[in-house]
Amino acid sequence: MNKKGFTLFEILVTILIFSLGILALAGTQVLSTKGTAFNQHATMAVLIAQKKVEELKETAFDSIVDGSGTEKGMLVSWSIADEGSPPYRTKDITVTVEWGSKRINLYTIIAE
Repeated sequence: MNKKGFTLFEILVTILIFSLGILALAGTQVLSTKGTAFNQHATMAVLIAQKKVEELKETAFDSIVDGSGTEKGMLVSWSIADEGSPPYRTKDITVTVEWGSKRINLYTIIAE
């Protein structure tokens, strides 16, 4: 720096460094927005799966069967596997919630 002020070169370098920093921050903002959208969908999917498990728990044991449906734009499916024999029967339940190319599975076991 000379005594009269900054040179044009020094100002251009400063602007370049500042611009690169702003671009890096903009890139992280885009990633943050995508992550937030995924987390919102994942949270909704978990809540839907938990709700379905609770509904199945309230259903009569012998009436619990495979099924599917949609809720809030997400595909919900559940599969049931019978295990054991009376009086120790259980049902292994898998609830799957899908949106786009993503999915969440929730597993539980219900005893008779």
